[in-house]
Amino acid sequence: MSHSVLVVDDDNKIRKLLVTILKNEGFNVSDAYDADTALSSLTSNCFDIVILDIMLPDSSGIELLQKIKQITPNSLVIMI
Repeated sequence: MSHSVLVVDDDNKIRKLLVTILKNEGFNVSDAYDADTALSSLTSNCFDIVILDIMLPDSSGIELLQKIKQITPNSLVIMI
């Protein structure tokens, strides 16, 4: 069973690059371009890892990190 990863980054090139690399390594990957989309994904799916940009257009990564830890306290979050 592979781990599931959510990539949250507003930069389309970086997000797509991370998604491609992770999929090639066998991870199940979803992506989000902003905090609202990420929160929607987090409430409807279970992710083992969240890769989170620190600067998003609708929220700071730190604010989103706090919300993520409330929703899924066991998820590993990697800030970029």
